[in-house]
Amino acid sequence: MTTNIDLRGIMNSEYSLAKKLFFASRTLQWFIVIVAIIAIINDIESALAVTLVAFLSPIAIFVCEAIGRHYYEKGERIRRLMILQDGLGREPSEVDLLEILARQTRPSKSEPQPIGEGYYASVAASGLPRLLYRVYESAFWTGELASMAAMIHFAIALTGVIISSVIAFCVLHPSVASSTIDFSRLFSTLLVFFVAGIEMNSARSFYQLYKTASAVLTQASRLHAQTSLDPMDMHVLMSNYDSALSSSYPIPSYIYSMMQKKLQASWDAIPKWS
Repeated sequence: MTTNIDLRGIMNSEYSLAKKLFFASRTLQWFIVIVAIIAIINDIESALAVTLVAFLSPIAIFVCEAIGRHYYEKGERIRRLMILQDGLGREPSEVDLLEILARQTRPSKSEPQPIGEGYYASVAASGLPRLLYRVYESAFWTGELASMAAMIHFAIALTGVIISSVIAFCVLHPSVASSTIDFSRLFSTLLVFFVAGIEMNSARSFYQLYKTASAVLTQASRLHAQTSLDPMDMHVLMSNYDSALSSSYPIPSYIYSMMQKKLQASWDAIPKWS
């Protein structure tokens, strides 16, 4: 059965909502930082306001990321169906399509669109070689984007750690601090550490995705060089890649927009597999 359902559009909508929720989570994290800095600068004697922010914000962050993860997993499911559809000519089952259509998110056009007509590009006929090429191309893009995302989040986390360390030193060091430790300032500093820790976790997640994508890229190239392609090798390759994508955070859209033309030019410069 061939379907004219716009799976790519539905997938992009799921990804878009997931990224918006993760963006809301990041916004709340920066709100924590702002409250902490205000508390430090204004020398708030009571830590009540800071305590409320410290208690409520992490809950809101958890809720945003949990719901965002739900929509990201929906997008990932559609991506896997699409790559099998395009690579092997295997159409999604009616059950899959019914569930996707019944639970689809409101259409969104905020996600950057790929350059060209197709989501992937290949001249090979449907089959394992074409599927392998799909995974190879996807791993190239994912690896480069995840590498940039890891560097950005690591830089943000490192900045937060440095700022927090300086503030903590000023609060606790005898030559700077008063005889009584300013617990409201110290608590505010710990909030900045909390946000830096979340950013570091994001950086680690993107770095792990980058390493897996790089390994998949190398292994796919090796499999392509073989005279015959073992279906089990293809299964293992896709399982590792899908697992890494599912466990990672969604890569922010601005990174894709920023790198899209450069990566597309790099990809187009490489001869396509036949």
